[in-house]
Amino acid sequence: MRILLIRHGEAEKETAFIKNKDRKLTEKGIKEVEKTSEILSKYLQNKKLNIHSSPFTRTKQTAKIIAQKSNSHIEEEKELLQEDWTLVKSFLEEDCINIFVSHHPFIQSYLKELTGAYIPVCTASCLVIDYNKEKNKGILVAYITPRI
Repeated sequence: MRILLIRHGEAEKETAFIKNKDRKLTEKGIKEVEKTSEILSKYLQNKKLNIHSSPFTRTKQTAKIIAQKSNSHIEEEKELLQEDWTLVKSFLEEDCINIFVSHHPFIQSYLKELTGAYIPVCTASCLVIDYNKEKNKGILVAYITPRI
């Protein structure tokens, strides 16, 4: 099974007028996500996607950009606002590519739980994992970043 962990693009700063949950992608963040989406588009083309996003504005925007070319539906999941992979893995589907759009440090936590690896994940980056559900173990096979 294939899992993609995607960190949202660069977002505006939290202020007295902008709550953390309402922070939108900056122009740079939109371009970052579009670049990652472009890199992923050929791989994701004509494949069934299972896309889940945290309910925060910046992750929903990121998921929407990723999903645009695939006409996929996006599910909001409050479970993607915490580090516990056991809650998140309940959303896995066998017959598709499972995509989770979330935040730092949750993405790193999921990666460590799935593969034992820890790497810093830049904004708008994607970790591609081959996951064996029976063994509850995965292998990191790619790290895609808009900075390449």
